[in-house]
Amino acid sequence: MHGRKTETKGSMVIGSDANGSVRLVPNLISGLPKDGARRGMTVMVLGSVVTIMFVGVVTGILRFSHLLAATQNKCGLPNKSSMFSGMLSKPKTSEITAPLRVNLFIKGRIEFDRPVRLLLKVEPIRDLLDIDQIEATIQLPEGVKHLKGKIKGVWKGAFRKGSTRELMVDILITKDIVTSKEAPIIFGGATVSKRDIRLSSTAALYLLIVDGKLEVTNSLSIEVSHSLHGSFKLNEPLQLVTEIVSPVDLPNVKFTIELPKGVELLSGNLKGQISLLKQHPQKVSVTIKVTKVGRWVIGSYFEGKRGGFVFQGSGDLTMVASEDGSLRIEYPRRLE
Repeated sequence: MHGRKTETKGSMVIGSDANGSVRLVPNLISGLPKDGARRGMTVMVLGSVVTIMFVGVVTGILRFSHLLAATQNKCGLPNKSSMFSGMLSKPKTSEITAPLRVNLFIKGRIEFDRPVRLLLKVEPIRDLLDIDQIEATIQLPEGVKHLKGKIKGVWKGAFRKGSTRELMVDILITKDIVTSKEAPIIFGGATVSKRDIRLSSTAALYLLIVDGKLEVTNSLSIEVSHSLHGSFKLNEPLQLVTEIVSPVDLPNVKFTIELPKGVELLSGNLKGQISLLKQHPQKVSVTIKVTKVGRWVIGSYFEGKRGGFVFQGSGDLTMVASEDGSLRIEYPRRLE
């Protein structure tokens, strides 16, 4: 876990910091639509090489290998041509993210040098009738041995909603992942092909090394949500509650809550640390008041480290203060 360095500001993709912890880096991809993340796309860190996972269907022209190559180039990371070799063809403008859910699972107790079963599961989010084939691939990092089973599969013909395609392999996680310069991340991907159109989706499992023991998680994201409680009137106290959920135990999570100029803090801390337990909601509460008419956005950011990875989460809440002194929350528009 040494020698991986990238910048660390921004919100879309990740590389790693000077200490070797895998973390978010800036949105360095020139071809990414600025509003892409707001239109059905979630971009998350998937590895030392920096990859991108899409959740939902992106209404833009995107290509996994194109984004990967651009990010690697600008982050100064090595271009691992072996990763998803079946997908790293020259990008075409007809390729977008696939309407697929791709999930990776490990069955069995996670320990060094103990065989476990890895399952890649692919499900369509709608009927895919007029396609040529589905191709799925599993990519193992250095230090994870492939014992048996297929790491690549191809299925011809239609793919109906409710059906699945699976790859199942036995692997052995060795202690070589501790000294490897490659982040210990297992990748899975699936591609839908229709003539010259290729639609791809990906997923990942992150292998954490904590006190010499192995842990696994499928996410580096801390979930953040906000709520307001009070009279919803100008210049009257409101309780702002930020709820945080982590995919793993995180003992020292730093947080920052940012208030715009039309909102004042009455009590509580806008910066500090909090300990999070795996999948156990925790709350940070402050008292505020809105002092000016306008549209005000409150933002918050959380960051913690575990097992060589950086876990991050952010969220915002928009309030509109009207001339009559009333307040309301402005919710994001729902995607059709």
